[in-house]
Amino acid sequence: MEKNYDVLEFYKIINELIDLSRLEKTKEKFLDIDIIKEKSVLDKELILMMEMIDFYKYDDGLELAGLANITKMMNSIDIIGSYLSAEDLAVLKKNLTIFRISKSRAKNVRDKYRTIWNLFSDVEEVKDIENFISEAINDEGVLKDEASIGLRDVRRQKQNINANIKEKFDELISNKSTQNAIQERIITQRNDRYVIAVKTDFKGLIKGIEHDRSATGSTVYIEPLNIVSLNNKLREYEAREREEIRKILLRITELVKTKKEEILEIKEILERLDFIDAKTTYSVNKKCIVPKIINKEYLKLVEARHPLIDENTVVPINFELGNPENIMLITGPNTGGKTVTLKVAGLLTIMALSGIPIPANEKTEIGYFHNVLADIGDEQSLEQNLSSFSGHVSKIKDIIENANSKSLVLMDELGSGTDPMEGAAFAMAIIDYLNKKHVTSIITTHYSEVKAYAFNTTGIKSASMEFDVETLSPTYRLLEGIPGESNALIIARKYGISEEVIENAKSYISEDNQRVEEMLKSIKEKNDELETMQAQLEATRTELDKQKSIYEQNMIKLENEKNEIIKRAYEEADNYLKNMQAKAKNLIDKINSEESKKEDAKKRSKKPEYAT
Repeated sequence: MEKNYDVLEFYKIINELIDLSRLEKTKEKFLDIDIIKEKSVLDKELILMMEMIDFYKYDDGLELAGLANITKMMNSIDIIGSYLSAEDLAVLKKNLTIFRISKSRAKNVRDKYRTIWNLFSDVEEVKDIENFISEAINDEGVLKDEASIGLRDVRRQKQNINANIKEKFDELISNKSTQNAIQERIITQRNDRYVIAVKTDFKGLIKGIEHDRSATGSTVYIEPLNIVSLNNKLREYEAREREEIRKILLRITELVKTKKEEILEIKEILERLDFIDAKTTYSVNKKCIVPKIINKEYLKLVEARHPLIDENTVVPINFELGNPENIMLITGPNTGGKTVTLKVAGLLTIMALSGIPIPANEKTEIGYFHNVLADIGDEQSLEQNLSSFSGHVSKIKDIIENANSKSLVLMDELGSGTDPMEGAAFAMAIIDYLNKKHVTSIITTHYSEVKAYAFNTTGIKSASMEFDVETLSPTYRLLEGIPGESNALIIARKYGISEEVIENAKSYISEDNQRVEEMLKSIKEKNDELETMQAQLEATRTELDKQKSIYEQNMIKLENEKNEIIKRAYEEADNYLKNMQAKAKNLIDKINSEESKKEDAKKRSKKPEYAT
């Protein structure tokens, strides 16, 4: 991470991301984070971030809880005779399980989140290792009795011996002849052997080996003689248990070695996931978005917020720079938000170009700048023990030597800390230089000469931080296209300074400065009028849209009613036609029936003819 970013407090963002990380490798990666130098790589990272954020929001995402470092253990397994501890193997198994479940989740939604699935698709699971460890070791890192027949038998023997030892001590404690000698009815250990606390004055009542004394000397810890052989056996079986455990762990470690390459691949994926997960969690917590990165020198911030200021109190910032102006000069009162605006622009640009989501509206667009150069505050003067102006000049020298058309430059109170006339001249010269080099820059000042210069110079956009003269307080709202006017005398008048003093003060202001301030005041008034007209137009447009919507709804209603009438008319005509056709058919059938009857009658009335 570049030291230049410290004035923008980028390190505080990194610290928050480190706190959200689980693995040391991830924390180290965040410490080294910087602007991604290849746009294609940045685009892929941001696509992955968008998918991961949606995955968490709409499909539960990945569950990385319990993920832990395995780098050290994987580096140690090649040492001859070494083996992983049960605790290490439990951690390894947990990581393998997290990978397997994560891969399964990603596979289930691979058609929706293709980039996420691509992280997993070529990496094989090692389920056999996971199962083998699970069979031998529990989640707390303790070998199970079932890990081997030998271990099970040894532990059973230990249990029996421990039961015998407890029984012997219980007999001793309950024995009336020795009860008064017992200091505490608790069995404890000294030198890995079970002993009992006995009052020093009564130690002769209990035959055994003294192992320790209390600090006061009032208590001695004695191993009773009838426990000695049991303690010896217990020590023997503990040694056997350790040896059996060593064999089991050695066997599992050898199996892990056979899959070392696959496990290292999984480790890399888990480190990648931890890195992305930390950024995703940060994004969700801070209500961030993944901005559009465009391959030109351009900055469009929409509802951009400083990530280190409470979202409930911060005033969002909106501005566009780079189309066509490439420099924005911001004026306004001290503590009015100029410096915060600089920091938001720089900080969010660095975050976005480093692959970190930013707190802003989705319409935000960030240009693909190669570096961000900033002179904010007195950082240099504090370090080098220089005067305020000398400190700024030293930093400005570094900036103009390193700035090019692919840079974003931020300068706070350019030209301050020296004679106002020379400071203003110096500021205009620096702005000229940056303008000719087409360096995208955001600069703050309070010099009237610089305001007028910027307003009349091509390629420079004027802006100001709004100040409410009624309440004498800044609103922290950035006004584009409007240079800020001086409010010193207005504030003085509001606080009751006499008109005589105010008018006398005006006489000391140069005519040029007075003309500039009057021009700025006129521009502000016209802008206020335009804003009022725009608000009225917007209200009229809203009303027209409303009336248009009502008209369209009425037309749709009339059209539906017309269609319904036509439909009913067609249905009635169709029914009438069908009815008439049925009647005609019935009439024809009736006529045909009558004709048939007449024909039959004729045939019956006709006499038969006989041959003679």
